[in-house]
Amino acid sequence: KTEVARHGPAEIADPGVAQQIAARFSLGEVTGEMRSAACPDEVGRRWLLTTGRGRWTAQTVDDVYPVTDGEDNARFQQAAARAGVTLPRPVRSTAGAVTEQIAGHRWRVYAWLRSGPPLTAPVSATVTRAVGAVLATLHGLRTPAPLCPWSSTRLDTRSWTELAELAAAGGAGWAPLLAAAVPTLDGLTFDSPVPADPVLCHNNLNPGNVRAAAHDPLVVTGWEHAAGLPPAWELAAALVSWTVHPGGEVNEPGVRALLDGYGARLGLTLDSFRGTATATQN
Repeated sequence: KTEVARHGPAEIADPGVAQQIAARFSLGEVTGEMRSAACPDEVGRRWLLTTGRGRWTAQTVDDVYPVTDGEDNARFQQAAARAGVTLPRPVRSTAGAVTEQIAGHRWRVYAWLRSGPPLTAPVSATVTRAVGAVLATLHGLRTPAPLCPWSSTRLDTRSWTELAELAAAGGAGWAPLLAAAVPTLDGLTFDSPVPADPVLCHNNLNPGNVRAAAHDPLVVTGWEHAAGLPPAWELAAALVSWTVHPGGEVNEPGVRALLDGYGARLGLTLDSFRGTATATQN
């Protein structure tokens, strides 16, 4: 049901656009309609394209923040694949570029990879252990990168108390939860130095970007937001994404399994969740 709602009614792209994408990325002759694979999200929209050379995922990337040409991102994916992470192979254009401007949109293309629908929390400890192993692999690449501004800079400088009062005044159903969290949020040192040198991270490793496959434990998608974070920040964000149930309960066996899969002990503290709180507010 979640996947059906996420996809929405399929749309068919202009055949001329499909042909331009196929030509620009050297995908072969188009042999069918290019159909939407999901509703638009914060990045753009995914489409499925079939040609004489196979099946492909074409993705608009109009709203990636911060704006990037995808070069570091693609190299990161290739390094991750060599290290054992299962992911759709990024495809470069005939000009060697990761993104191409076509019909008013920036496009990326990936080789289509058979897998199930995106996962949703709660998940089993087996899955969270595998998520921890993926994070350990990515962090182990130790690829230096600038700190992601989305997770390190609060774009709204009002205090948490002011924001909680604003939410209450607006009648938001979650306003009491935010008010209760204010003392904890005030305890995060948002203006202190970053606790470790940032490395290139997936930066969006949540259940919506992970799928199950027949022969691999996890298929990781949604790499467009890859950016620099301290490893502890991404590990903390993963704990929130994967082990907090919709009702707010914490899946403690899932937490232990994710940390066990990660292996290394980073000395997580409350302040490790600073990046998660900043990105959530932004």
